[in-house]
Parts: sequence; structure tokens; C-alpha cells
Amino acid sequence: MKKNTDKQLLNDINLALKDNINDKERAVLTDAKQRLEKKKYALRIRRDIELELRPMAVSGKLTKSVGKIYLKIINGEYNDGGIFSGMLNAPGNDMW
Repeated sequence: MKKNTDKQLLNDINLALKDNINDKERAVLTDAKQRLEKKKYALRIRRDIELELRPMAVSGKLTKSVGKIYLKIINGEYNDGGIFSGMLNAPGNDMW
């Protein structure tokens, strides 16, 4: 991970995994953590987290710590400002 935003996401994931979160959240975050540690494409990882957690977010079922990560993702707080960063948060963008 070369970007501070990737390190921050990984740190937030590690903190959330220590909390009492549900099985679905744990599976999503564990997968994301492993992919980040292998230096996989961070934009895709963030988008996958968003897509997998969205149904629980819409229904208000995210735990507090995972909800914070979800909000940071949808608000672009983990974006590094690269050329494709804004495309992830474009309304209706489900191409990822």
C-alpha cells in the first residue's frame, strides 16, 4: 500500500474487526483486509465494500464501527485524489 488512504482504510478495518460486528460485516472486512495487505487495487476494494454493505446500510443494520467505514467510503474520505477516484462515487455507477 503506497497511499496513506489505503493505510487508513486498513487501520479502520483492523479496529472494526476487533469490535463486536456481525458475520456478514466480518466477512466483507476480512476479505478487504486480505486484499489490501496483498496490495490489490484499492479503488476496487473500496467499491466492493460499498456494494456489499449497502443493503445493510440502507436498512440501518450496520454496526457503529462498520457504519463509520461505510460513510467514509461513500463520502470519498479514502480517495487519494487520483483521476478515477470520483468515478467511484458517481450516482448510479455500478460498473465496478
